[in-house]
Amino acid sequence: MKTFLLLASLILVSVTAQYGQPGAPKRTAEERATSFVENLGKELTLTQDQSAKVMAIQLESIKKIDEIREKGMAGDDKKAMRQQIMDANGAADTQIKALLTDDQKSKFDAWQVKRQEEMKNRQPKPGGNN
Repeated sequence: MKTFLLLASLILVSVTAQYGQPGAPKRTAEERATSFVENLGKELTLTQDQSAKVMAIQLESIKKIDEIREKGMAGDDKKAMRQQIMDANGAADTQIKALLTDDQKSKFDAWQVKRQEEMKNRQPKPGGNN
């Protein structure tokens, strides 16, 4: 009986400690935009002027998407929220592509495909242990 209580207490403490861990701090819009521009700059070799313009576009897009997400959290229409986010991303991509050379545009398209594949691989599989 003592062994059982000790074991149950140990399990309870470990589970409680696990849920008590704080999540990773959320990065600011500026940090996320900077990260995006740095990664894109490595892939496409952006000029300073292009980097500055992409930064402005991406920062505006991230803020807009954050606003959509905040509004969407209160509502029930996840499908509409997702569509709005996709539209905002699409608009930003169109603006970014307008700044790029033809060679950079093809690299940008390939980079986006690669990023989408990486995101798919990070998603938890349905029915799996997460």
